[in-house]
Amino acid sequence: MDELDSRAIEGSTFAVTMSFTDEDGTAVNPDLLTWTLVDINGNIINSREDVAVVSPTSTQVITLQGNDLAIPDPSTKERILLVTGTYTSDLGSGLPLKESVKFFIENFFQPPELWGPAIITLSEVRSLLQIASSDNTKDEFIKVLIPIIQNYVIKKCHNTFEVTGAQIAQKTTIAFVHDDDDTPEITDDGLYILDEGFDTYIAANSVTGTGIAFVDGGTSEDTITDTGSGFIAAGFKKGMKFAVLDSESNDGVYTILAIVAGTISVATGSLTTETAGDSITVTYGIDVRVEGSFRNDGLYKVKKATTSKLYLFDNEIIVDELRGRIISLIIITGTTFPEGIKLPVAKLIGYSLAQKNVGVKSEKIGDYSVTFNTDYPESLMRDLEPWTTNTITIATTTDVVNDIEVIRIETELQ
Repeated sequence: MDELDSRAIEGSTFAVTMSFTDEDGTAVNPDLLTWTLVDINGNIINSREDVAVVSPTSTQVITLQGNDLAIPDPSTKERILLVTGTYTSDLGSGLPLKESVKFFIENFFQPPELWGPAIITLSEVRSLLQIASSDNTKDEFIKVLIPIIQNYVIKKCHNTFEVTGAQIAQKTTIAFVHDDDDTPEITDDGLYILDEGFDTYIAANSVTGTGIAFVDGGTSEDTITDTGSGFIAAGFKKGMKFAVLDSESNDGVYTILAIVAGTISVATGSLTTETAGDSITVTYGIDVRVEGSFRNDGLYKVKKATTSKLYLFDNEIIVDELRGRIISLIIITGTTFPEGIKLPVAKLIGYSLAQKNVGVKSEKIGDYSVTFNTDYPESLMRDLEPWTTNTITIATTTDVVNDIEVIRIETELQ
């Protein structure tokens, strides 16, 4: 089996060129030609099995794109393209033809996604950096930088800023489960998830009913329709990621390309046609911050709550962790950033634009993590000092909870 030197980019487009010759080395047009795409374990990728090539030629280009090059599992970055057919030569007609080629897919780096409000907008960055109105060459890079630098500032300042409407569940019965074949979950052996009101918050950000249908738009955008026309009233917006639950064949996470009260448009090829009838939920979920865990502190998007579990969006990454630590689950309903921090953030973005130094510095596959190049001059970092807090321990107590000795550490931010 041949192996290609060039690598495909996750979710992009990749062309494989194959040349066919007969036993004498003379170029020959195959009579019939089909191709199949599999991973290293032989699993069919994106239903690409026995795809017929119309009027094949001696030099045939097979174009792979989108979900052909998806990486649902980090361990399956290899693809094998299998080509079969027949050809005619001096040896006869209908002669079998078989070729295979292996190639690798590289991760496409995407900046951290912002579930909540941005610390600064594109127009504010342009204004503060005095970018000429006629110059839009930096706009896309600025959009990439905003979530990266926002997360950097929050961590650097040890400050989540003003969180509004938070509801806190603090307990030692919280655990984390990530099965590669299932939805990542935050579990509560104490069976108190619903008591904390998680389901109520999720319901407010959802549309549930028997009037939801799915339409495969063919070459046009696919759509989700709601006879109750409740999408906009529930807070759905263009560009937002959302989840579908309890459908027959369309459960998953999607991005809104366009929206009106009764219709959400998503990318072509995303949905299977499904008529209304069953009770289906479409939700953009809630933001939940985890604090006090050993390996899973952070902000997560939750799509569903049951008596003992929070189900995260499928693209969230958590690490298996047993219960025992005092863990807080905080429902985030809003974050307010002070106006004064916008200028320091704009300066960080401006520095990055000039230096081109923001990107992936290192990548770890096991317990997936990414380190960003975000090294800034001290003069810029001093501008963040008014919003930088320091954590000090003010008291410690020891309790026994569920037969587990727990040391409680009370802290204060100054």
